[in-house]
Amino acid sequence: MNALEPDGVDAAIVRELRADGRLPFETLAGRVGLSAGAVRARVMRLVRGGAVP
Repeated sequence: MNALEPDGVDAAIVRELRADGRLPFETLAGRVGLSAGAVRARVMRLVRGGAVP
């Protein structure tokens, strides 16, 4: 995965956060099938890239 190109997991993360922007990383991780640390890193990248406010 290119660090700048979103993939299906990124899309799922954005979808989940649009539905509930206050989801804990642990809950979000369970929903998208990654570890909490991986989700946190992806969310931070998406925030920096402007995909998640």
